[in-house]
Amino acid sequence: MRKVHHKESGSVVRVILDFLLLASTYFVALVILPNILKTNTRGFFCGDKSLMYPYKLNTLLKPIHIGIFVLAIPATVVLCSKLMSVINIMKDPSSSSSNFQTRYIIAGIQIPTIISDCFAILGAYLFGLALVVIITISTQRFTGRLAPYFFEVCQPIITINSTACAHVSHFKHYIAEYTCSSFTSGVKLLSEMRHSFPSSYASTTTYAMAFIIMYLRTSFTTKHALWVQYCRLLLQCGCVMLAILVAVERLTSYRHHWSDVVFGGVIGATVACIVIHMLLSNLFETVPIKTRSNRTQANESLILQRKKVDNNFSFGYYNLGYCYNLEEQLLLNQVRDTSDNAKQQA
Repeated sequence: MRKVHHKESGSVVRVILDFLLLASTYFVALVILPNILKTNTRGFFCGDKSLMYPYKLNTLLKPIHIGIFVLAIPATVVLCSKLMSVINIMKDPSSSSSNFQTRYIIAGIQIPTIISDCFAILGAYLFGLALVVIITISTQRFTGRLAPYFFEVCQPIITINSTACAHVSHFKHYIAEYTCSSFTSGVKLLSEMRHSFPSSYASTTTYAMAFIIMYLRTSFTTKHALWVQYCRLLLQCGCVMLAILVAVERLTSYRHHWSDVVFGGVIGATVACIVIHMLLSNLFETVPIKTRSNRTQANESLILQRKKVDNNFSFGYYNLGYCYNLEEQLLLNQVRDTSDNAKQQA
């Protein structure tokens, strides 16, 4: 009883620590960093055409869509994969009985391994997502790159002579001190205008899709049915297409420059690789189980001892030295016995 109580208390402590670590990471990403890090005030050239695109109020992607891509879809994929594992176990309980073994005991409830693995995968995914948000927000604040719709939203007035950027004297000059004269743009929009690099939509969506692709690659192997492998490939292609569509939408809506989208995708894919290979690699490791059919004791000893066959014995055009295969060993013994009998009869 003491051993079970110790295991239960250790499980509860670990779950609490994991939850606190995850919550503190998101608190840093969503609360501390946006309030502590100041955005770098970046200047511009009045003739910079890359900042003269229109600002579109209605875009195809909304925050709710990114929430579905980043939270709902990965959670659904993980849960469905574990559900398929349960179905396979029900069909053949002896194949993967370890999935129902107890790893944690919380409040007297034994948690099967398959459930604890599911929470571990989702927890690692959310932790990686928080890292992507931290990297993206920090980079946006440090660079302060202006968005393609800068001129329309800001309508800058040069501080030196209080003239607009359209004045001829300002062309081909770098403007570092200016103020925005637009009365229609809110504080939030003026802040987003300086956070173009990298694209947060591209980084988070690419992270989610890359995580799903690698997770499916490691969790569904060739031992599954052919239709399962086709569904896996179809879902992986869909993830690639979704990440590309989000990147293209950010470009066609003039919310980001092409380099913003590309670098955001690099951030997301890199963090996904790190999470899969460093935090979840132990969940996908399988120990090969060697199965043996019913053989006689003599045949088993032939395999285990790997007896040496006479090097001078030739059969056809093969020079048989060492034989480790049961069928070849039996055939070799049969040929040798036949040869010995022929010699005795002669």
